[in-house]
Amino acid sequence: MRENRELPLSPAQQRLWFLEQLAPGGTQYNVFQAYELSGPLDADALRRALGALADRHDALRMTFPAEAGSPAVRLDEPPITFHLERTDLTKPHTPQAQAQDVADTPETQDAADGADAAEQSADAAEQSLAELASQWSQRPYDLARDRLMRAHLVRLSPDRHILMLGFHHIIIDGWSAPIIDEELSVLYAAEAAGHRAELPPLKSGYADYARWQNEKLRSPEAERHLAYWRERLSGAPPLATLPADRPRPPVQRFRGADFSVRLPDDVAASIGDLARANRATPFMVALTAFTVLLARYARADDVVVGVVEAGRSRPEFASTVGFFVQTLPIRLDLSGDPSFLDALAGTREALFGAYEHDLLSFDMLVDHLRLERDLSYTPLVQVIFQLLYLPPLGSTTRWHDLDVTRWGEGVTQKSTRFDLELHLMEDGSEGFGLEVCYNVDLFDHDTVRGVVDDYVSLLRAVCGAPGRSVSELTARVAGPQGRTRVSIRDDDGVPLPRGALGRLWLDDAGIDTGHLARIRPDGTVEHHGPYESELRVRGCRVAARVIEDVLSSVPEVASARVRNDPSGSGLAAKLVPAPRSPEQALPSDAEMRRRLRKLLPAFLIPTSYEWERNDFEQARDRADDFGQARERADDGQQAPEPVVIVVTQDEFRDDCS
Repeated sequence: MRENRELPLSPAQQRLWFLEQLAPGGTQYNVFQAYELSGPLDADALRRALGALADRHDALRMTFPAEAGSPAVRLDEPPITFHLERTDLTKPHTPQAQAQDVADTPETQDAADGADAAEQSADAAEQSLAELASQWSQRPYDLARDRLMRAHLVRLSPDRHILMLGFHHIIIDGWSAPIIDEELSVLYAAEAAGHRAELPPLKSGYADYARWQNEKLRSPEAERHLAYWRERLSGAPPLATLPADRPRPPVQRFRGADFSVRLPDDVAASIGDLARANRATPFMVALTAFTVLLARYARADDVVVGVVEAGRSRPEFASTVGFFVQTLPIRLDLSGDPSFLDALAGTREALFGAYEHDLLSFDMLVDHLRLERDLSYTPLVQVIFQLLYLPPLGSTTRWHDLDVTRWGEGVTQKSTRFDLELHLMEDGSEGFGLEVCYNVDLFDHDTVRGVVDDYVSLLRAVCGAPGRSVSELTARVAGPQGRTRVSIRDDDGVPLPRGALGRLWLDDAGIDTGHLARIRPDGTVEHHGPYESELRVRGCRVAARVIEDVLSSVPEVASARVRNDPSGSGLAAKLVPAPRSPEQALPSDAEMRRRLRKLLPAFLIPTSYEWERNDFEQARDRADDFGQARERADDGQQAPEPVVIVVTQDEFRDDCS
């Protein structure tokens, strides 16, 4: 090994290195792919093939130590000795052994029951294997010390193995995966047969790309690219508004989940037809529809979505493994309620402009444009839309005398880099798959699945009538006929957590009703009357009665009155104590605030408290006057829940009449 101080990181690598310093030990940039190997495996030949793959691609031999607070590149010189982790699950609990245990049960057992038990046992073994893979894939990397390419071979039987590969994103991207698939096949076949692999020499390595990128950034051309983005992103919204289930944490934790669905065949075919008829690609159609849907959720006509570009415009890098991808902020203007075809033309223009000016890394754009940074979200782009060309899980190929199947069903990725990522997967057939990754601190699975259902509905509507305006197309993308989508928002149109009071919107009609409401824990709407009868708190109008209910649920409080503090610093609460003995102390202001943090959003907790100090009988009389203490608010003790629900029109009339 020798350390190469002269090797620069590419701008994209510098970004990931910087993010790792902010939050070390994260797993949001872990990359995983796996194969099921059926046949007579030569494990030593496989280990040598993996080493030869790393010898061939310099990115797979890189680590990134820090020097005086700045990153450097350390490059292992080939040939390297690659370590292949191994786990043998053939004894004592292989699916075959478990199935045999079932078959050897007492003679009185029905044979069909034995077969069912064997199948269940095999399913349990597969689930355990997926859990093992999930845990292995989420092991963090130390960029300075760890080898950033890992491999783990799991032996399930003499002729069945699972090969798991893990990488840190700083050395690989999605477009590298097919290169690895193809070359590993050739390298294994050569090692197993005992001869030299016949692979064409690489025209350039990743280190060449990093040098070229850094030279370009120092050229006068960089200023031309920056001028384009200054104009394109001037005044862009800093944050995308999505129907979150919970308030955004003050610091991102990158906790994620994912799932996959497949676009219906008729929708996939229609997307292709619409694209061909309008000088566009299916990706452009799909991206435009997704952006229109986000605009509908946000009640906005200015939306920014991050698009991931391959970054391999120069042909000499076409077969090089490395981290080439670039995040491009694509801004779409939907003001004036354009037709979908007009919106599609706007997307095409925005994409062509972005591809032409893709020199600067995303973080360099944020720095040079002086965009606001906030630890709670990624600046400018919180939603990603990407097109990937990957063979689907279950697809097969041959490595020498092995049958190889892409494996990974049930393997979950428990981290994410953005609020929401939608990956359009093209697998060589006529259809498309969707891989969805989402931030679990913000969203529940059902909410994100609802977004995907809305998206598919919108795609179907768009392909059926692309000349219609986007407002017509998005009018009823959610729920069957006879249902109305309702949301609770503040005065600026920002969704509020369930339980908080705000303006009531009929989303399907795009109408602000002029009334206030909250969403109960059971999903029904609780109406609170017009705006003018409520308090105003930090831009929101809130029913004082709701805060008073929660205050009165504290055992020491008989009743409460809430008003705006004359100083303008928040809310003031006047409290009547519940009947008590003279020696019982009333909770302090700090104790009240501590208790209320479990029951109310922070901005609804009063900042000052005044107790009416009456004797026992007076307190009891006052409590009677105010109707005694109200029951503890059930919803106040729960985590915030979704703010967007679907109610029937009849239910809505019952609540708001």
